Amino acid sequence: MTVMLPESLERSSRRNIWQALSESTPLGWLQLKKSKSRLIVAIAGIGFADLLMFAQLGIQAALFDSNTMLNRGMDADIILHSAQYRDLNLADTMPRIPDPGDRRGTLIRLTDQGFTVIEAAVEAHVANLHCLLQVLKESERQALAQLLRQLLISFEE
Repeated sequence: MTVMLPESLERSSRRNIWQALSESTPLGWLQLKKSKSRLIVAIAGIGFADLLMFAQLGIQAALFDSNTMLNRGMDADIILHSAQYRDLNLADTMPRIPDPGDRRGTLIRLTDQGFTVIEAAVEAHVANLHCLLQVLKESERQALAQLLRQLLISFEE
């Protein structure tokens, strides 16, 4: 909506008119207020849009949770995953065996090749930690070790 004011109005009177226009009720609200059916349709449309947004956020969270459930369930510091293997059975490192006590369960164990892979990964991880901790002095390393020990003990309790 464009308001055209005559040029003859002084600057101060223009400010007063503009303040009066800006303080008045918006035109859209007046139109919705006049027709109750429009108001109900507008509120229903906004509510439906909110519902769709929340549904999309829920689906997105469910997809993320389902993709990260295995990693969180393993409760491990390091998880190695190779795009080379679509199935861990093909890697011959973690064969799956049906659980005799539970028809729905599966038992997983590491083979000798799996232990070799894990040992190499742990050695690489330890070497990386040594590189990271080189910047600390010996007293700082001991203090860090003590703090981490306390943290681990608190997890066991």
